[in-house]
This record gives sequence, structure tokens and C-alpha cells, in this order.
Amino acid sequence: MQISTAILMFFLVWWVLFFISLPFGQKGVSVDQASGAPKIAHLRRKLVIVSVISLILTLASVWGFNNYGELFFTWAEQMSRSGLG
Repeated sequence: MQISTAILMFFLVWWVLFFISLPFGQKGVSVDQASGAPKIAHLRRKLVIVSVISLILTLASVWGFNNYGELFFTWAEQMSRSGLG
């Protein structure tokens, strides 16, 4: 796997996880803020947690692709030849 593919995978995973994590830990809104704004967003903590999880998932994917990618492509080729894929 090329390094550019791994970097792209990291950012895609990061964005998805970041948007998933946004509503976690929201308590309510302040009186002086818009109705959708949380009192405390905890963005720094979410950025760190999402970055660590994204790095772990990306490294695991790169490792799996480098070690077992050929098995997947062999299986996919066999499935396409047999007419099942």
C-alpha cells in the first residue's frame, strides 16, 4: 500500500469518527448561546481521542492489507471467475 493511500485512509476515517463523536457528552445549551450550541463541547478531548482511534484503525488496515491483501484479491478473482461475484 502506498503512503498516500494510507494518509487518505487516515483522514477519511478521522472525519467519519469526528462527526460521529460530536454529539457525545453534550449536556445542554447555555442561555446566551444558540439553541443547538452545547455548554461545553470538549473538542480538544474529542480531537485527541478520534486521532488516536483513527491512527490505530489505519495502522491495522495497512498491516492487514500488506499481510493479507493478496489473499483477498485471489479470493475476489476466484469469485468473479465462478460467476458469484
